[in-house]
Amino acid sequence: MTALFVLRFDRAEQAERRIAGAAAAAHLTAQSCRAGARDIRVVVSNCPGLSEEAWDDVRRACPSARFDGYDGAPALCLSGRTIIAADALVRFLDSDAQTLAWRGEAVAVKTGSNGAGTEMLEDGEAVSCDDSDAAERWVLKATVKPGDGIVSRRLNRPVSQAISRRLLHLDGIRPWHMTVVTAAIAVAMVAALFGKGYGALILAGLLFHLASVVDGVDGEIARATYRSSVRGATLDTGVDMATNLSFYLGFTVAMGHLYGPRLAALGGGTLMLALVGLGLMAWLARRIGEPGFDFLKRFYTSRCPVGLPRVIIDSFIMIMSRDFFAFAWAALIIVHLPLVIAYGLAFFSLLWVILILIAAPALLRERTRLQPAWLALGRGPS
Repeated sequence: MTALFVLRFDRAEQAERRIAGAAAAAHLTAQSCRAGARDIRVVVSNCPGLSEEAWDDVRRACPSARFDGYDGAPALCLSGRTIIAADALVRFLDSDAQTLAWRGEAVAVKTGSNGAGTEMLEDGEAVSCDDSDAAERWVLKATVKPGDGIVSRRLNRPVSQAISRRLLHLDGIRPWHMTVVTAAIAVAMVAALFGKGYGALILAGLLFHLASVVDGVDGEIARATYRSSVRGATLDTGVDMATNLSFYLGFTVAMGHLYGPRLAALGGGTLMLALVGLGLMAWLARRIGEPGFDFLKRFYTSRCPVGLPRVIIDSFIMIMSRDFFAFAWAALIIVHLPLVIAYGLAFFSLLWVILILIAAPALLRERTRLQPAWLALGRGPS
């Protein structure tokens, strides 16, 4: 497979066209990078060449590549008017076809090749840069995380991507801006939990779910503009954990006000279990050298690949995922079943700590063999 990809644009304006917060050239570079390119040439027919802002986008899209002028060496030449999915590029490179076509137009050609024939792209494998709305939807669709739960896929992501599309039209928007917004929603949630009356509890549940929805926006902006980083992931995880703990604490206080000291004591015990679990997870993350907390999920899914144990593990992962329990808690509060939340939090917090303790010895033994999922996928963390 050739590692040299040539991205040809008729005009600098075409390469610099902003699609979902980044230059079109950057999106094409990112797909080329995922297809195996390590030497990428961006060729613009007219002068001057790309602006410095566009070059910054291009370099962020594939930090491991080198970028020089095209010297005529055998390569894969890609049309700058179309963004092609990396999987389709890999399939084309492995085929004997000389030309890759989409909707009757050649969008990629192998140079210096003895191949013949034409391979056709499916509609879902490419998007025209000339159709800005379709291109934005295409780019944001690729920001979906593989581990998204059913609530995130069906409800949260459509809403968060609609928000992201509009925010990405704003100059200077950065992922951390939305992390701050998520934190502000969490503060409002806590204020509602410390309020009096059942109406305040309903408001808190709705704000908790809103924080879960908005939490997806920072990751989508980061992945769409190639600004993912370990620092950003750490900040995002910290805000998520603080939001969850704040809900635990505020909910405990609210239940004490509404149902008496017995429920307050149960909530206090649940909060302690949550703190123990978070402490253990943070300690394990440092010991195995991995950002985020996804390693526990991957540990159990790798140990239980099929059968009833896998069904149980998948169900537990779904219930414990932030998108699911934020939605479920809001729904249960609205239908006046907060006691289900109180006892459910206690049970699942205890089960979470037990699962961490069971997995810890094996995780520590195998830490050199564990690879962060976002590295394996070639994407930054959310």
